[in-house]
Amino acid sequence: MIPNAHMLSKEFTSLTLGDSYRWAYVEFWVAPDADVGIVSKKATQAARKCANFVPYEDPSFWVMSLEKEGIRCWLAAWADSPGEAWELASEMRTRLAEQLKILRITPHRYQFELTEGSRKAERDN
Repeated sequence: MIPNAHMLSKEFTSLTLGDSYRWAYVEFWVAPDADVGIVSKKATQAARKCANFVPYEDPSFWVMSLEKEGIRCWLAAWADSPGEAWELASEMRTRLAEQLKILRITPHRYQFELTEGSRKAERDN
């Protein structure tokens, strides 16, 4: 981190200014009882199969938080340009959704209580 006062009063060199490749990531949730090992394996495999993935390094998977409703995950991989990173993120989401559906891994565990009014509406339908 560079304080604003230093940016205005001193010269500095950005060593990342010329990097053409970009990091693309997607955030997604799985139910709290999901097998995170399988989710990680399938997610990184899905990223590797994307047309816009470039193998500067392997795709990465992280568990970002654990909640009672689900597990928040990130999947990240490299692309050659900002436009291709946008496409890669879209490809990763699509492939990931397909894989989670095949594995029957649900994105959340929704819990709700039926009120008397919603019970009546449910009976009427």
